[in-house]
Amino acid sequence: MAALNFEKYHKEVTKSFLALGKPVSKKNEVEAQDKWFRGNKYKIYSIERKKLKSLLKKSFSFSELDKKDIAKVWSYIFKNTKYLDIGSLAIDYFKQFQNKKTHPIEQYWPILKTWITHIENWVHGDMLSGLYCDCLSAHPNLVYPYLLKWSKHKSP
Repeated sequence: MAALNFEKYHKEVTKSFLALGKPVSKKNEVEAQDKWFRGNKYKIYSIERKKLKSLLKKSFSFSELDKKDIAKVWSYIFKNTKYLDIGSLAIDYFKQFQNKKTHPIEQYWPILKTWITHIENWVHGDMLSGLYCDCLSAHPNLVYPYLLKWSKHKSP
């Protein structure tokens, strides 16, 4: 089995993403940063949410990998992207498994719990909290100790 080429996959998703829209003007980006994303490290692009989510249906070179490897790819992308919406897209990949008894989201807890240190804005925080909640419901004894630890951390 060949090693996963995370950087190649990351570039592939980024290229498809950039083809969908255009950068927000510097003025609008500064305004958005001030209003919604103070301290945010991400670049903001102007892309309709519907168009963005269409990328999840696109066939990438890693789309035929098994689900565990695809999850690792999206995790790498989430942790390494420069674009706010690509981070959201990575979360959306996992959100599709919410309420799926045949493919439960909690199996991804080992990956998703590592994302907490990369959350720096309310958009990703809100999106990810839903996934964490579902994992908590399925495995409270496993997830709750992490939530307790995080709730005592100095960073909100």
